[in-house]
Amino acid sequence: MRSAITATIAAGAVCVAATVATAAETSFKAGYFISNKQSLTRQAFDAFVAKVNADGKGSIQIGSVVGPEAIPSRQLGNAVKTGLLDLAGTPPAYMANLVKLATGFTPTTKSAPEMRKNGAWDIFKDLFAKQANMHLLSMYGGDIVFHIYSNKEIKSLADFKGLKMRTSNTYKAFFDALGARTLNMPRREIFTAMERGAVDAYANLDSEVMALGWFEVSKYKLLPGFYHPIIVVGVNIGKWNKLNAKQKDVLTKTGLYLENELSADLGRKDRAIGDRLISEKGMKLLKLSDAESKKFLDIAYTAQWDVVEKRDPVVGKKLRALIGK
Repeated sequence: MRSAITATIAAGAVCVAATVATAAETSFKAGYFISNKQSLTRQAFDAFVAKVNADGKGSIQIGSVVGPEAIPSRQLGNAVKTGLLDLAGTPPAYMANLVKLATGFTPTTKSAPEMRKNGAWDIFKDLFAKQANMHLLSMYGGDIVFHIYSNKEIKSLADFKGLKMRTSNTYKAFFDALGARTLNMPRREIFTAMERGAVDAYANLDSEVMALGWFEVSKYKLLPGFYHPIIVVGVNIGKWNKLNAKQKDVLTKTGLYLENELSADLGRKDRAIGDRLISEKGMKLLKLSDAESKKFLDIAYTAQWDVVEKRDPVVGKKLRALIGK
């Protein structure tokens, strides 16, 4: 009789323990600004999600990641702010409507470890927390660079005058300073806009041009490249504050894994794809002269930092001193 009672108590304890373990596991709703799984940055983000789920089993899990087909890319920040999503990966420039100095990430010349060491990351964390209700977890992108792709030959800076260029907050100030006619439009419209001549040029990563088939409507790729694309991963602060120490530790460590290990090889992979755009897809490579290249890059960084400082003369100037060119 005593054995039967003991067995019943033990079974009940197991059930209670299982219930407690299940209850302790937190589920995250996540989003990413690109849905295409061939995107290098999306692949890195998906690897981050997979590692969180592996290391956080029984503690924290990230469910299916929604893309722009569910929540428009430029609304991801607001979705995290309001709690519609718990976590998202997005270019900070897409959050400029919430965090006015978010575009300060764009013209940085410093690596993620350097930004963490010199205090720039802490400034951004404070801004995103106060203005977007977001705990910044990670920033990544490695040493990939943007390039301009066009259907019109560009031999000098003078050729940008009046050129119709698709833009976003990431590089609008730069393209405006070049004298181009800028048109802000979603990524999904680039192919059709180039095909129909609504725009003459756009900027992006080699890997994105390949993954989305934009090479089919683009004749030229221009050197030099500019800016290092940064993607930030942020968590709704209310959700973050409800996590226990173990759950926070899983997210923090995996965020650093994304930022360092997963990000480390992205530039090499992107450049290899860029070579294929020329050798396999028939794009022609254009290169500005050394003198024009220097002017091009000076305009790129100066124009963007001027915008940042204008939005906040005090903090903007401090960021420029820490991570500017």
